[in-house]
Amino acid sequence: MHAAPDKVHNPYTAPTNLGSGEARVLSPIKLKRPISVWLMQVFMFMFAGLFTYSSIRTVRDFAALGTSQVEVWKIVIALVLQIAFIFAFAATAVALFRRANWSKWVSLVLLSLLIAFIILRPDTTYYANDAERIGGFIGRYLFFPPLFMWWAYALAFSQKAKRYFSTETV
Repeated sequence: MHAAPDKVHNPYTAPTNLGSGEARVLSPIKLKRPISVWLMQVFMFMFAGLFTYSSIRTVRDFAALGTSQVEVWKIVIALVLQIAFIFAFAATAVALFRRANWSKWVSLVLLSLLIAFIILRPDTTYYANDAERIGGFIGRYLFFPPLFMWWAYALAFSQKAKRYFSTETV
C-alpha cells in the first residue's frame, strides 16, 4: 500500500531540475515596496504640494501688488526655483515608484538635509518650564536624528531596499 519510492514528494530535498528553466524568480512587478519607500514618496508629494501652494500664493500676491512695490526679476527667479523644486520632488517620487537607483540617493540627500536642519536651526520655541525644555531637547537631538538615520538605512541599505532597487522598471 506504500507508493513507489520515486513518486513520493519530499519537500526537503534539493530540486534536481535546476537547468530546466523552472526556477522561479520574482518579477519586478511582484516585489513589495518597502514601507520606507512609501513614506518617502508621501514625503516627496507633500513637499511638492507645499511648494505648489507657495507658488500659487506668490503669483496671487504678485498679481495683487503689481510691479510698483517689488522687483520683477526676484519674483520670477523665486517662481522658477519653486517650480523646479515641484518637478524635482514629483520626479523623485515617480522614480522611487519605478525603482530608479538614483532616486534613493536623492532621498538620502533630502533626509540628510532634514537631519542637519533639525539639529542646526536655532531653537526659538518658548518653553513654560524646564520639563518642556528637556523634552524639546530630547526630541530634537536624541529622537529625530536617529529616527531619520534609521529611515535612511531602511530606504537605501536594508535587504528589502536592496532587493527593491535591484530591478528597475521603466
